[in-house]
Amino acid sequence: MKTYSISIRYFAQLREWAGKEEEKMTGPYSTTLGWYEHCFKRYGFGLEPALVRPAVNGKYVSWAYGLRDGDILAFIPPVAGG
Repeated sequence: MKTYSISIRYFAQLREWAGKEEEKMTGPYSTTLGWYEHCFKRYGFGLEPALVRPAVNGKYVSWAYGLRDGDILAFIPPVAGG
């Protein structure tokens, strides 16, 4: 089974749940959704994927987007302001 080495960045609420802004991870997940589900279970994220936008290397992508080694994956939750 192929493994992927990527960097993951967390923003807002997700950063608080993960307890960090960024980390490098290696695993068998080939899509943005696979990585989110992994992190969802690992850190107990309280947001379903439908409420979060994935971005790879600075561009918004779909949850089915295929990742490559060295990609930077960001999970961006809804932003509230006031």
